[in-house]
Amino acid sequence: METDIVIIGAGPVGIFTAFQAGMLDMRCHIIDVLDQAGGQCTALYPEKPIYDIPGYPVITAQKLIERLMEQASPFEPVYHLSQKVEKISNNEGENFTIITNIGTEVKCKAVIIAAGNGMFEPNRPPLSGILEYENKSVFYSDKTIVIAGGGDSAADWTVELSKVAKKIYVIHRRKEFRCTPETRNKLESLENDGKIELVVPYQLHELAGDNGQLSAVIVKNIASKEEKEISADFLLPFFGLSMNLGPINNWGIQLEHSRIVVDPTTLKTSRDRIYAIGDIAIYSGKLKLILSGFAESAMACYDIYKLYLLADAPTPQLKFHSHLLFECDVLQCAEYNSSGSSSGSLPDDPPKPKLAVGDSVSEVNFSASSGDACLGILVLSAGIGEVPGLVLPSLSIDTSCDFSDSEAI
Repeated sequence: METDIVIIGAGPVGIFTAFQAGMLDMRCHIIDVLDQAGGQCTALYPEKPIYDIPGYPVITAQKLIERLMEQASPFEPVYHLSQKVEKISNNEGENFTIITNIGTEVKCKAVIIAAGNGMFEPNRPPLSGILEYENKSVFYSDKTIVIAGGGDSAADWTVELSKVAKKIYVIHRRKEFRCTPETRNKLESLENDGKIELVVPYQLHELAGDNGQLSAVIVKNIASKEEKEISADFLLPFFGLSMNLGPINNWGIQLEHSRIVVDPTTLKTSRDRIYAIGDIAIYSGKLKLILSGFAESAMACYDIYKLYLLADAPTPQLKFHSHLLFECDVLQCAEYNSSGSSSGSLPDDPPKPKLAVGDSVSEVNFSASSGDACLGILVLSAGIGEVPGLVLPSLSIDTSCDFSDSEAI
């Protein structure tokens, strides 16, 4: 299989990259180790509300993925799910061969790594018997819930579940929460209304229950070591993710703190034609936001298009018609006219045109100094507008010809 770009990672930023590449007429294949597109958005928190996507006051993670896939679908990206990229090889010249763990091979001109936090799994609190309570049916309406953690995910879930839960206890080691000021204000308002209770500075200590059904969470004060039992139906721990870069460590790319170092102006890595965007990328001033990943996607795609795809395209030639004067392509006409003799004799066997109707050129330059060569330049410049479908942004005529004599034409 061959394509223009292979995107490693089918999270929101990876999917948006397929759209952005499609807008530049570049074909994409997307490879992801998970069995469905969406990354963490679908695997870990599909119902999590997201507030910083332009055009959406609020949208769930799952809905965002659905919208992104719908947006990219006209460009027909090819998904390779439940596959892990094992090797990136470019032994055959400049193009890469991407090889997955099941033997899939895709050849491409460039690679964009949008792998988020790499291969991940939630950090599990070190509580005895916790596996017994995992993956049970979840119905939060009118239930008592304990949420552990102090970051954005814990705070966002608290705000949303407060709308349906009977009571929410938020367990955190510190009084300060690592969330946006707006979300922190919402937590304070919910606490004042009695809908939630902030249990700080405490940490999880033990679970109580029977046959996989949780009945209580025991927490311990960080300073005094005092223990407190909280009756609860569910425990939702938000302690981040265990990150594993896996084969990325072996791809010859510069890493820093388990992230890929990139040029912030292009998102290029230390390896030519390989880019990294989204949470996996690191540079000075980096913001780990989905929105930032979208911007990085656009920058990477435009750089690939400009440097590799556009540069590889053949230079288009302008076609004009023999009934005007003679028939040739622009470069040959310019060469002939610039060297034409005073007699201005035309070629006996004019070269054939190379451009089809509807093609475009970025610039046309003519030069001439005397005789029929000048006449050819004048008629050619006058006839350009008669070529249907021609896109001609720039026309430059460099000539010392005197066109004041109307009898010349």
